[in-house]
Amino acid sequence: MTMKIGVFGGTFNPIHRGHLAAASAAAGQLSLDKLLLIPDAIPPHKPLPSGSAGAEERLEMARAALSHIPNASAEAWDGLLADFAREKGACALIKGVRNGIDFEWEY
Repeated sequence: MTMKIGVFGGTFNPIHRGHLAAASAAAGQLSLDKLLLIPDAIPPHKPLPSGSAGAEERLEMARAALSHIPNASAEAWDGLLADFAREKGACALIKGVRNGIDFEWEY
């Protein structure tokens, strides 16, 4: 039987309750066997706010924050999210949207 794997990508800078609510909902409502959260690399052209966490720190924060979701984990990836999803055999990409503008951008 094939595992149902979902991938949730984002900068997660920092990971917050909205991210965790989306991860928890996806892990449960989509009946995923595994949810993989991937803190994306922050693009070089995007200025970092002061006090921003680096990639390793965001990965560790994500792992700690997801510890209460049994079928969720965080992994590092330094490429395109679609390539990661393909490599893992994912059946779903999870994206959180805050408003209509976010929805239009993601669409």
